[in-house]
Amino acid sequence: MSFYETDSEIKGYFYTRNGVTPWYTPPHFHGSIELLFCMQGEQELTVGGETHTLRAGDSCFIDSYTIHSLKPSTNTSLYVFLGDKHYFEPIFSSFGGCIPPAFFRFENEPFLSFLHDLGKEKYQNEVGRYEMNEGICKLLIAEIAKSVPFEKRKTNRQNDLVSSVLRHAAEHLSDNLSLKTLAKTFGYSHEHFSRILHRHLGENWNRYVNRLRVRSAHDTLVKNPSTSVLDVAMQCGFESPNTFYRAYRQEYGTPPRQR
Repeated sequence: MSFYETDSEIKGYFYTRNGVTPWYTPPHFHGSIELLFCMQGEQELTVGGETHTLRAGDSCFIDSYTIHSLKPSTNTSLYVFLGDKHYFEPIFSSFGGCIPPAFFRFENEPFLSFLHDLGKEKYQNEVGRYEMNEGICKLLIAEIAKSVPFEKRKTNRQNDLVSSVLRHAAEHLSDNLSLKTLAKTFGYSHEHFSRILHRHLGENWNRYVNRLRVRSAHDTLVKNPSTSVLDVAMQCGFESPNTFYRAYRQEYGTPPRQR
């Protein structure tokens, strides 16, 4: 998973699941709308710079292009609905442009289970699938609105800044991406810049950059198996083989070429 989830930008995209989050979901964003509903256990996540732990009955609304990440969880029943913003925007327009708050209570699990099952139905054509997805989104937002007060969208300048930083990092993996260098590039003091990034990413910046570089290297090696591992590592910004192998094992659990 990279900083920007392009798969969810496909027109008519819709995804639903129920289960645990067995792996760490790194900080990322996308143009789709995402809603999470915790029915059992606990789920720690960071959304728009706020870190929360969802417990039974707690829910989360993630607006388009809001940076978010999820920690691994066990024994957690978590419903996820993620869909093209074009499903949702006409609905929000009917509420005067208002949207659900980032965190709220919602405990109707039978209803969520019903919608989840609908989302898994098979269709013979894209029109039928699109209409069903649209209907699920309408039912979901309407049910939430029964008990949750909606609110006006708020501008989050820090979220926009961090989005720009993540884009810059992903597009300049071989460059110097130290906090000191980036703070100067974006016109902030090192201390203030570091606080903003940590608040939104929820992890060490160097760890995040190594993750980006490792995943880029991994993708390259998968597509070009005959390419030199060390050449790819250096192209992705690693300064030594040991740093690369350590970061790769930390991310994937095995050395490169053994996956």
